[in-house]
Amino acid sequence: MERWSATLHGAGFWALFYLCGPLIGALIGWALLRHRLQRPKQQPPSRLINVNSIHPIAVVIPALNEAIALPKTVSHLFSTCALPSILGCAEPEVIVVDAGSSDDSESSLASLVSSHPTLRFLTHPFPSRGTQQNIGAKHTTTPILLFLHADTLTPNAWDATILSTLSSDTPPDLGSFSLSLPHPTSYSLRLMLLGANVRARYIGLPYGDQAYFLRRTTFDAVGGFPDVPIMEDVELLRRIRRTGGHVAVLDDQVITSPRRWIKNGVIWNTILNQILVGAWLMGVKPNTIYTWYYGKPPIN
Repeated sequence: MERWSATLHGAGFWALFYLCGPLIGALIGWALLRHRLQRPKQQPPSRLINVNSIHPIAVVIPALNEAIALPKTVSHLFSTCALPSILGCAEPEVIVVDAGSSDDSESSLASLVSSHPTLRFLTHPFPSRGTQQNIGAKHTTTPILLFLHADTLTPNAWDATILSTLSSDTPPDLGSFSLSLPHPTSYSLRLMLLGANVRARYIGLPYGDQAYFLRRTTFDAVGGFPDVPIMEDVELLRRIRRTGGHVAVLDDQVITSPRRWIKNGVIWNTILNQILVGAWLMGVKPNTIYTWYYGKPPIN
């Protein structure tokens, strides 16, 4: 009897699978088609804006003890920009806002500062990524802002892609890139990436490591980033959505460091992130969330 029960149970499972499979496939296909139809219609960068000699995008990089990552990130940023060759403009303005690093972060960029006049290094007395990014934005006058983490590498022609997206017929109020990791990656990291990109693309919740970009007018209209030590990216998204704003995630990928997942473990880090986001949305104070994440209260 138990054998027949197990057989019927297995048969029932596969029957249900074959009945629901086409429906599930159709739903996934519909979601992908809907995403493709909603993607902004991009135009050639040369038709979008009269740049003259100034690059239309400023890049703000908040940092703390990133002497190892910063030179690679900044060098890669300059080497992958395309608008100077397309439009004949200057290199993009890059503002690194350091929060009192104890390593050699500033000196690690010395050679790049000398070879790239648009690169600047600013300091802030204590760590607060939201405040650091607001400071960087205030030190620029460009019409478009890109906020990049210190351990994240931009895709090729990132500036032309951003300019095309924000100058399309239906531009997003905030855009970001898809997330990727350097090869090789473990199975658990690939699974985490899949979940992160599904969350960003279909739920509309990309995190700051996917590099936010938006027009300065939009950034100023929502008051910029909140002056909080953590969750500044989630709050900026919430502020934009409150105004009815649209968030877009591009197919182009940034490459971010897997160090926090390797250090804390993929499963634990993923669960912790969801707990922290949920706590923020439920109104838990930022200082409390910061203490949960870092194990110590923030410095004010």
